[in-house]
Amino acid sequence: MAIIQKKVQLEGSVGSVDEVALFDSGATYSCIQPSLARQLGMVERLPKPMVLNAARNGDRLEAKEVVRLDFYLEGYRFSDEFIPDGSGQNHAWFLGH
Repeated sequence: MAIIQKKVQLEGSVGSVDEVALFDSGATYSCIQPSLARQLGMVERLPKPMVLNAARNGDRLEAKEVVRLDFYLEGYRFSDEFIPDGSGQNHAWFLGH
């Protein structure tokens, strides 16, 4: 598992911001602080909640919403679906896959 921190531009349908992102190769899903998700894009409710396993002590997260955002890293554009989650991450957002 590799964890890298990089400053990137995060952009949605409503706004954009420069933030330090945490890239976690061990994470399956990408998460974002709920307030930042709403600041940047249109948060959509999922048809059915998804239950996700977290790395911390077997914790679980019930995802009920997603937001689709682009981010720019070293001149390249990427897109991902982020789950709004405010469960104590030290970063505004992190990317998994």
